[in-house]
Amino acid sequence: MDSDSAPSVLATVHVFVQLPDSIPVAPNPDLAHWDWHHILSIPVSILNEHRFSLKPYKWIRFAAGIIFGVRGHLKPSKQPNNASCDYEIDELANESFDVYYHIFPEQIARLQPVDPDIFDERLAVTHTSSRASTYRHNVGERDGHCCVLTHFVQGCEAVHVVPHVKSNEYIRRLTEHNGVREEKEKDDIADIDDCRNGLYLQAHLHRRYGSDFAFLQTPNFAMLPSDVPGPGHVPDLTVAPARCTAHVFDGPIVLGATPQRTIVESGSQARIADRNWPPPVLFDVTYGSLVLKTFGIPATVDVIKNIWQDQLTFGVPKGTVAENAFRSLEEKKARKARKPRTEENDKRAELDALDLLRLIPYLNVPPERVREYWAAEHAKQESDDQRRSEAKVSEWRDRCADAGL
Repeated sequence: MDSDSAPSVLATVHVFVQLPDSIPVAPNPDLAHWDWHHILSIPVSILNEHRFSLKPYKWIRFAAGIIFGVRGHLKPSKQPNNASCDYEIDELANESFDVYYHIFPEQIARLQPVDPDIFDERLAVTHTSSRASTYRHNVGERDGHCCVLTHFVQGCEAVHVVPHVKSNEYIRRLTEHNGVREEKEKDDIADIDDCRNGLYLQAHLHRRYGSDFAFLQTPNFAMLPSDVPGPGHVPDLTVAPARCTAHVFDGPIVLGATPQRTIVESGSQARIADRNWPPPVLFDVTYGSLVLKTFGIPATVDVIKNIWQDQLTFGVPKGTVAENAFRSLEEKKARKARKPRTEENDKRAELDALDLLRLIPYLNVPPERVREYWAAEHAKQESDDQRRSEAKVSEWRDRCADAGL
């Protein structure tokens, strides 16, 4: 077969990282006994078109770091004493090659891979409870009640950066760990419905968040804001000291079907609020999870799941939406029990007493059956809320189409 008829092979960068056989990791482990695992395969063409960064090696280094929650250097070989890749290169050779992410020795004990399934249990709904209403108001007020990407005012929703179903305990441990971020960037969050875990986005973007696009916050340990291109993958001359960039992993997102449609491209900048903005580690784990979904090697992802198991979620067990909702309710009750007694809390206690009266028919029912019943009822309410939300969005879209928007 001559060279003209030979099938072309996609030039790919293969990224490797060392992983232990088990956890917890012992102090000062001998990394010579850790196996190298192929974690990412990224087409050179995507990196060279500057979809994610003007400096491809910087972006790969950052992606590997946030996937494993530890800092390190990217090198062309397995030898730890070899020089790092040239991070200032702006175009890679159009050929397949391997690179190795060497974790800094002082970071080994912090090794904490991102949850590859962080978005899999998500429900993209608009909740109607008073608690969710407060969350929506707080996020909207901070973001000016308009989408941080498109500036739309109508049809927007308060979107959890880390999905609501992940629970309070998960976000508490995540922000406490802080990933690859510096101590000055740390911002502890104990409530999944804290407005610092939210963004105000147009409803269609809400549904696409986490599956098609995520946010890259710069500066970080590997990249500067000037390393990140704007829309069209070209340098952005209006570089701010800090940037939150939407990266679309599979083509632009089109909103609307008229000549006035809005296109959200990779490189679009989110408008950063001057207060209560999400801590960078939240963007890092969601971005890392999408990188893993897009470019990850399934066999290595399975290895990570087998080694870390529940530790991927910081020891918080995974479960169904109903189970996680019930756990969140239990956490809320525990917090209420720790609050000092006040007149307002006494009034709430009276309401809780009324709730107890409603539970009289269930006194002879085993506790686990009662829990299952209320969890199922909560899940049904979530489903009903979702249907109502989708109906409202559909009605809004029809009105926009009739108006030629």
